[in-house]
Amino acid sequence: QGNKSGLFSTTPQTVTYIYTKNPIEIKTGTVTIKYVDTNGNSISDEITKSGNVGSLYTSEQKKILGYNFKEIQGIGEGQFTIESQTVTYVYTKISTPTIIKTSVIPPKTLSVKTLPKESLPETGDKFFGFTLLSGSLLILVSTTLYLLKSKKYK
Repeated sequence: QGNKSGLFSTTPQTVTYIYTKNPIEIKTGTVTIKYVDTNGNSISDEITKSGNVGSLYTSEQKKILGYNFKEIQGIGEGQFTIESQTVTYVYTKISTPTIIKTSVIPPKTLSVKTLPKESLPETGDKFFGFTLLSGSLLILVSTTLYLLKSKKYK
């Protein structure tokens, strides 16, 4: 577009050359993205991407219910090449606890054994109060008589 030959002038001039790529020379590559468990079994749909050789591609790690991501095999991001490429995301299965159904277990009952009421051995404590009282009374009477007798002699 524009005049490809001419003289320089004081006004700006633009010459534009437009090119198109020859479709025969365009080479494409593919990248297959797989999601498998540790045994190699597919756990999600494969994705196939294609593009011009040299163009960039990306892949992504998915969150898959019941599995944890373990590793990636291949190149997750890179350039398309003439050879087909494969990127494999490997996952491990999350183990779930096994629930075992059993018959109803009757509740345990606690039995309380009542022991017979034990009494303390007999030590003569019943008479201790009586002995103390009679001893005190005897001392009081003796002291009183002594005081009265000593008053008479004075």
